[in-house]
Amino acid sequence: METNFVADAINIEPVAWTERGKGNATIFFEMSESMMGSHVSRFPVGIYKKAHRHGPGAHVFILTGKGYSLLWPEGKEMTRVDWKPGSIVVPPEGWFHQHFNSSAEPARYLALKILSRKYKLQPGKIQSDVPLAYGGWQIEYEDEDPIIRKIFEEECAKAGAEVRMPPVQRTGQLTSATAS
Repeated sequence: METNFVADAINIEPVAWTERGKGNATIFFEMSESMMGSHVSRFPVGIYKKAHRHGPGAHVFILTGKGYSLLWPEGKEMTRVDWKPGSIVVPPEGWFHQHFNSSAEPARYLALKILSRKYKLQPGKIQSDVPLAYGGWQIEYEDEDPIIRKIFEEECAKAGAEVRMPPVQRTGQLTSATAS
């Protein structure tokens, strides 16, 4: 959507973006005549997004829900950041990160970054929803470290939230990151 005003980011209806994970829905905004790109993402109870990485400057503002994000440079330990409405998560450039809704209510965030689709600062397709196996920047569920799912299931149990993630068939190509 190209606009210069978003009246209600909490209640705007995003569209399905299943490449980023089961139940994910996102709406992208091109702020009129700006180099800034933004989007609102929503994910339901018991669901988390696939890990991905991208360039610098993304600021993720939590609008609804409670959960956490895991952030890590490739091959290094993960850092956990807990969040709730009003929190901001800023993944460093090139770090993998993953957002988890472990609460009993849907989660939604607003992401702002200098990466307009209209005024491209980098050539080519944005790779954050393309699997690593295809040259992209996203880790598929079956390729993630199994500790990620285990931590999520434990956090959902604490909050009384039903886990609604799809089962995974492991490919054996796990990331080398470890949870801290």
